[in-house]
Amino acid sequence: MLPLALWWPDTALESAILVLSLFVVLIAELLNTGIEAAVNRHGDERHHWSGVAKDVASAAVLLALLQCLLVWSLVLFF
Repeated sequence: MLPLALWWPDTALESAILVLSLFVVLIAELLNTGIEAAVNRHGDERHHWSGVAKDVASAAVLLALLQCLLVWSLVLFF
C-alpha cells in the first residue's frame, strides 16, 4: 500500500496523510505486540486484568485499521 500512497494522490499532502495513516497502524501493532509479550512473560496463570490489557491493545489496533480505512477512502474517493 505504501507505493500506492505515493503514486495515486494528486498532492504531496495527500500522500503524506496516507503514509502517516499506515504508520499509525504499524505503531498500534507494535504496541499490541509489546503488551501481549509483557503479559505472556509475566506468567501462565489466567488473570482478569491480563485479559483486559490484551483486549484493549487489540481494540487499539482495530481502531487504527478503521481510521486508516476512513482516511484512505476520504483521500482517494472524495
